[in-house]
Amino acid sequence: MIWGFKIVFAFFLVSLTAAQGPSPLCGSNPDGKTTYENVINNSFPKLLADYNAVISAFPDANATPEDVDSIYHATEGFYRAWLDGFVYSLWYVETELFRNCDTAAAAVATVYDSTPKVKALLPELQKIMSGISRFEPQILAQGRPGHWAIYQPLDYLAYNLWHTTTDLIHKRISKNEPTAYEDAVREYYETVEAVRAQYYREEYGQQGRP
Repeated sequence: MIWGFKIVFAFFLVSLTAAQGPSPLCGSNPDGKTTYENVINNSFPKLLADYNAVISAFPDANATPEDVDSIYHATEGFYRAWLDGFVYSLWYVETELFRNCDTAAAAVATVYDSTPKVKALLPELQKIMSGISRFEPQILAQGRPGHWAIYQPLDYLAYNLWHTTTDLIHKRISKNEPTAYEDAVREYYETVEAVRAQYYREEYGQQGRP
């Protein structure tokens, strides 16, 4: 009798959830599909290109404090723009999913369909991180405060890339299902994390996690 009641009650809850339909809040945020498309096709490639331009301008020898400062500002600026653009656009997609909006399916499909584009842009970030790794001796030659200034935004960026991959993408958007998109973004994390760990060892003598 009790088990029968529980089964009936469970079906009632499921039907109630289904009957609720999309949240009244659907449409109150920027459209996830449109926002993400603009980020992945326009603002994010430009962001990487601008970042790379600063790193490419760093001298191979005799760097000045101003040169070190330029890398700090470029990395810190990239981190903030990553949050404001790439991450926020994924949050809009996840919000549509959470609210059961009619637009959610198309938004998620757009995210997954962008996997080749995400992979194609990865070498740009790898080039940037390779430069920051290579320039570490010159940065250290300018004093440890400059070295710490470069490490700090790398630390923030690596941690957010890890959080974006494991929580926002894997848990919230993909519902704990592995996807090629998640794997592609994880490569961004691994690229930044390798250089963050390099700078961390110089500061603390061990690798640790971000």
